[in-house]
Amino acid sequence: MFAPPRSSFYTQCYIRARGTRRLVILPDGQEPISSLPFFLRSLQFARSAEEVLARLGGGGAVPEPKVPTHSRAEPPLSIHPVSEPAVAAPADPQAGTAIDGPIGMRMRFVPAGSYTIGSPEGEPGRDADETLHQVQLTRGFWLGETPVTQAQWKQLVPGPKQPSHFKSGVEDLPLESVNWFEAVEFANRLSDKEVLPRCYKLINPKGTLGGGNFFNCDEVTFAGLDCPGYRLPTDSEWEVAARAGGDPAKGAPPDLNAVAWYQANSDGRTHSVGLKTPNSWGFHDLLGNVWEWTGNGHSLSSPVRGGSWNSRAQSIRAAYRSPVDRSNRWDILGFRLARSQS
Repeated sequence: MFAPPRSSFYTQCYIRARGTRRLVILPDGQEPISSLPFFLRSLQFARSAEEVLARLGGGGAVPEPKVPTHSRAEPPLSIHPVSEPAVAAPADPQAGTAIDGPIGMRMRFVPAGSYTIGSPEGEPGRDADETLHQVQLTRGFWLGETPVTQAQWKQLVPGPKQPSHFKSGVEDLPLESVNWFEAVEFANRLSDKEVLPRCYKLINPKGTLGGGNFFNCDEVTFAGLDCPGYRLPTDSEWEVAARAGGDPAKGAPPDLNAVAWYQANSDGRTHSVGLKTPNSWGFHDLLGNVWEWTGNGHSLSSPVRGGSWNSRAQSIRAAYRSPVDRSNRWDILGFRLARSQS
């Protein structure tokens, strides 16, 4: 039985399985389909005993679901296997298209295509690993509009012990002080919540997620970019999103005070996400606030991107990356999540 604590309606909502199909049994009434959690909206549903019997194989024709009457018409729900995306998305989204994802995680679209990343010669702070080159994104992907926040983390990892060093009366500060293993396990838990396949397999995990005990595992295997669940963006995906597809050799660098919290303006701490000006695709805080883990790397380290509240200006550049031990928990380290386009 699915019974989130905040709604008595959900305490009457059951999920029944038959093979790889899922059936949501709703109480008879006028509840709008939009009140369902995202992961339930794409599944079968029934509102009467006859529909339940038919959909579970009790014989007879399967009746069309009855859409309740209310002020805004809801589209009928279609039948999907469990591996279908839980969040409805346009069939052919444009760059920067936004959808409201789970746990308050608004996401924006990055199209497939060929992009230039790196930095031009002469850019202040340029490193040797920033040679301009083309990358081909073979499929589009959705990326969090902001880094994962403390409030979003708590929805999947509740408890009195929370990892972030910086706290305030509001919980829209970016999550920080989490290592790479915790970031990918959080992605797995969000996939679980949305009834999607996990993208990461953690071998022999140990410790407490986000707690006082060190969390890591012996090995992590990645299912690949075809995985429909939640994951970290790749190093190249992150930079394409940060540049909003722009050519790094053209145009002026961004006004850091307008787009980023960094050493010169942060007052020595993180700030609520989404306060600075977004880039042209609608992404906030890709530069500054917290460094963001990416999915690249090996068993020991992974690149982090974007700089943080404690970074100098030369590090607040879309091309800048730094390899960090995956076990590190610092108050400058956070992450945002991605999902490949179906």
